[in-house]
Amino acid sequence: MSAVKTADELASLDLVILHIEPHDYAAIYKEYPGLSRKYVISYCVWEADKLPEPYRASLSLVQEVWTPSEYCKSVIEQYHDRVYCIPHCIERDGGYSQIEFDRVREIIRPRDDDFFFLNMGATGDKRKNIKALINSFRSCADQIPQARLILKAPLSDSTTSDQRITTITNFLSDGEVNALYAISNVYVSTHHGEGWGLTLSDAMLLGIPAIATGYSGNLHYMTEDNAFLIPSEERNIETDDCFGLFSGNMKWAYPRLDDIASNMVFVAEHYDNDIVIQRALQAKRDVLRFNRQQIRELIHGRLSDLLAERQ
Repeated sequence: MSAVKTADELASLDLVILHIEPHDYAAIYKEYPGLSRKYVISYCVWEADKLPEPYRASLSLVQEVWTPSEYCKSVIEQYHDRVYCIPHCIERDGGYSQIEFDRVREIIRPRDDDFFFLNMGATGDKRKNIKALINSFRSCADQIPQARLILKAPLSDSTTSDQRITTITNFLSDGEVNALYAISNVYVSTHHGEGWGLTLSDAMLLGIPAIATGYSGNLHYMTEDNAFLIPSEERNIETDDCFGLFSGNMKWAYPRLDDIASNMVFVAEHYDNDIVIQRALQAKRDVLRFNRQQIRELIHGRLSDLLAERQ
């Protein structure tokens, strides 16, 4: 499949996949009026229990929706009759050069006994709930004095003088991101909601133990057998957390700070024990099933069914 650039290219197609979030599909249909005569599939996600109005309007224009997790499917199918779960392809070359490894070490400046918790995501994205992660880490850091928290973010709006917390805003190449994963001991996500959680599945693929909110799209591949799930309460989005298209009439998860902290302490204290090692090994086995071949077969299967329906 390739991107459509002209109306002539569009005219030759029978099916179009819009792999873009449905903020305003009407504008795309206006630019490419030929779309109204095509079978159009939207590939999208949403991270709360209800779709916002712009998404509802956009998805009313397409014939079918693909989404990566059963959580997203359960949300979107409230508004569309044809929704199919097509997971993300989780393949990653975990390699890095010595130069890339050394550059990351220079940024982090690790000591020999450091134990690193890692999170990657925009610190200003309230859905990621980074503030809760920082507060939970601080509350338990004295129990694991060797622990440090690394936040990889495109920008930082949460400056801190806490020497145990390192925020990386530098651009990192793929190899440098791999080196960051390799240096880290545990990946932690305290999200309110995820459509999938690509950094979580990447960490698991690379054999890193994962702690995450036990809610939303990450449960498509995370279980009590392969991860450390943080209990949470699903409730209406609080006023201070509303932003963008996320509003107070929607619900998502609120993990408790004490449960975040207790999971971090437990994994750090049992890091070399079977319970952590075995869950990380199981996680890698489980995530490997979302490989290119498996996802290709799902897509081919759905397209074959669609072709049969239309004959």
